[in-house]
Formats: sequence, C-alpha cells, structure tokens
Amino acid sequence: MHRGEGAPLPVIVTDLTEQGCRISTDETLLIGEEIRLEIPRLGFLPAQIRWSFAGQAGARFSAGDFA
Repeated sequence: MHRGEGAPLPVIVTDLTEQGCRISTDETLLIGEEIRLEIPRLGFLPAQIRWSFAGQAGARFSAGDFA
C-alpha cells in the first residue's frame, strides 16, 4: 500500500472483491484517505478508505479499476 507519494507500507489484504477489500495494518488509516494498493497480477489500484477500526480498514476501489 502507498499513501500519497510515500514509501510502501506492508499490509494484509483480505476479502478482495471488484468493489474493494479489507486491509489489516499496524498503521492508523483515516476515513476518506486516498491510497494505492499494489496487488500481484492486478498492479496498482487506487482506493479510498471507507471505514477504519482497531487495525482493520475497508477500502473501496475507484470506479473502473478492474477490467
């Protein structure tokens, strides 16, 4: 995961769908924060954090990211 133009941040991505995913991380992610996830075989996917609580967050992919 990348925040803005920052260095990569290791996260665990689960519950991956065409609309979004769940992210596990030690970092605090802010609701509304724009991120980029690097997913093997899919590349970089821009997303927005929709909820965040206790080391977990939900991200929604920007429209049209999955082909």
